[in-house]
Amino acid sequence: MATRIGIDPLQYGIVLTMAMGIGVFLPPVGIGYYVACAIGGADANPTMRPSVVYNVFLALGLILVILFPQITLWLPHRFGMH
Repeated sequence: MATRIGIDPLQYGIVLTMAMGIGVFLPPVGIGYYVACAIGGADANPTMRPSVVYNVFLALGLILVILFPQITLWLPHRFGMH
């Protein structure tokens, strides 16, 4: 479906992986967030506010990759992996 509308399959895979990675750590539902708190011995509620700032920057990075696919595709294209 993505190739039909002109999206590079590599770009699609990178965006999908980034979005799923961000989703795993977004509070209050992200299970990765709770697992990380359990491993680190931290209480989940007080650490939510700092993690939201981190996730905002991750989301901005995702938006940049979506808007400018050259960020992720220039190196594979340079080595002929297209």
